[in-house]
Amino acid sequence: MRSQCWWMLAIPLAMGCGDGTKDETDDTASSMDADDGDGGTETGGTETGGTETGGTETGGTETGGTETGGTDGAPDTGDTGSAIAHEYTFGTPDIVGELSAVGDIVTVTFDTFNHMPEGDCEYPMVLVTTEATWLEVSPSDMTYFCMGPHEPTSTTFYIEMTEAMDAGTIGEFQMHVRRLHCDTDISTTVCPSYEEAGFSLTVVEGEDTGSVVIDDPLVDAICGDGITDEWAGETCDDGDDVSGDGCSSICELETAVCGDGVHADWAGEECDDGDTDEDDGCTTECLIAEIPVPPPFAFTKHDLTTEADGARSVFAIDLDQDGDIDILYGSAFDDTFAWFENDGSEGFTRRVITDSSDGPRSIFAADIDGDDDIDVLTASTDDNTVAWYENDGSESFGIHPITTSATSAHWVTGTDIDGDGDVDVVSAWLNAHTVAVHENDGAGGFTEHILSDSAEGVWTVATGDMDGDGDQDVLSASFLDNTLAWYSNEGGFSFTEQLVSTDFEELIGVCAADLNGDEQTDIAITDKRGDNNVQWFENDEGAAFAPHTVATSGDAYGAESVYAADIDGDGDMDLASAATWGNAIHWYQNDGTGAFTTHLVADEVMSPRSVFAIDVDGDGDMDLLSASQGDMTVAWFENHRVDEGAR
Repeated sequence: MRSQCWWMLAIPLAMGCGDGTKDETDDTASSMDADDGDGGTETGGTETGGTETGGTETGGTETGGTETGGTDGAPDTGDTGSAIAHEYTFGTPDIVGELSAVGDIVTVTFDTFNHMPEGDCEYPMVLVTTEATWLEVSPSDMTYFCMGPHEPTSTTFYIEMTEAMDAGTIGEFQMHVRRLHCDTDISTTVCPSYEEAGFSLTVVEGEDTGSVVIDDPLVDAICGDGITDEWAGETCDDGDDVSGDGCSSICELETAVCGDGVHADWAGEECDDGDTDEDDGCTTECLIAEIPVPPPFAFTKHDLTTEADGARSVFAIDLDQDGDIDILYGSAFDDTFAWFENDGSEGFTRRVITDSSDGPRSIFAADIDGDDDIDVLTASTDDNTVAWYENDGSESFGIHPITTSATSAHWVTGTDIDGDGDVDVVSAWLNAHTVAVHENDGAGGFTEHILSDSAEGVWTVATGDMDGDGDQDVLSASFLDNTLAWYSNEGGFSFTEQLVSTDFEELIGVCAADLNGDEQTDIAITDKRGDNNVQWFENDEGAAFAPHTVATSGDAYGAESVYAADIDGDGDMDLASAATWGNAIHWYQNDGTGAFTTHLVADEVMSPRSVFAIDVDGDGDMDLLSASQGDMTVAWFENHRVDEGAR
């Protein structure tokens, strides 16, 4: 309940049931009988003995206690209940005129607000009363046929000065609401509870020498009192001044937003974990759900883009050196090399390196110029270019062609070939049948060395220490002559070609890693049209290589790309492949001896051309990446390494 006090009155007025004061009204049927001050509720002059529950507040006794009738203003059947708190309240009076001489009239206009429930139509009587005998109020009351719920009704009264009074004399007034027939013998009518409000008028000295002094009535909305004062802009009031429970501390309705991290249980949210992931125990509707347990080594696909037209290659490294893994790709049909900046929470923003490379095929990244930031290496087929893009330290890249004579440049990688501490470049020129090494002078200047110009249709090159002599050798896979070869590094950029095998149908991919734990670098390949699509060749000190099947065409139909990494975290090197015709990504679990078990990562990956492995999300296991030409998608596959015992 609001307290009944006055701002500018020396003597408070309180006109309420149980205060022992007879209300001044006219002699209509709506006037109230004399109040004997005992607190009983009276109907039609006959006391019913009810006890007021409203208590005494500042400036007077509240009138909202127990009364004869129902609790909501509807006709009662005889039970006694508490009236609704403040069924009526008042707006601030608009007072026009002043009192300085007999006959002066002041006009008082104010709004009355009905807070009864929707559907209750009352017959309210609005009154202004005073004990000042030198003032006359007319009309004595205003009765309305029906006052709609929660809507203001304007009332105008006129106050006339009927006796001469000294300047400074104050006349005090109260505003009331009564129901028609409230004090008659109709026992089914309930007297309302209302907020008593008041104002005062002060006599000024002489004519036109002063102004009316107005006391604002105590009808300001109080947020937190449990009454929704719509007339004051309140859209709710839940009885407290606390936000986060559906009704804010300023009595405005709050909106629950699923995914904002705020558990709005008042809105029916069972949980809110601050994201919109469906499978983490809290659904996108913020309902608690059982967390699905993925099978051992399950992967979740996350698309980075579906607009990489002709996506052909993918690579990953911490390009901006902020501690997380960024992802790079090349797409042939839109002439673009680009990268995705990781925000550290696997939110990625696409950044274009160039969109004017003609026929991008391969991408790699390393510090080329020795300035401690990561630069980018590319090979593009249609402009016959192998190039590096210099990182200015802020991930703005400028192109430096290494060669523009690499006919159908198809692959590029980098490593320190000559052991001088900088990154040299190795490239494959498809239609020139050439394997080349580009010697770095340490500052990004290159000298070209041709290892072979007879590797017909060379598709892929890789590097590794194949003979265990401590330097990096070069490998090549060429599909027109189906030749797998390696080039022994003799030092001084002199190389000796060594044949591994020609027993293939369409040799495409190659990578180097120790696949059986004997501390020798073995070779993994993809034979796109062969029966044994993925194979590995066991190294016998560089002198001989024995073939072993990893996957057949039934498991990796049309496999192109192969990559080696410890995907299950057991300390040995597993393999992953992109099956272009099978529209699938697989990984092959190594038992440590070079025996592999096939696992499907994802199907419906349309024409994947490249696969890569790295820990994208920093959780300690190897995730996979792919570039798929058919659906123009670059994606990463989150590794859920759940069943440790299955490794």
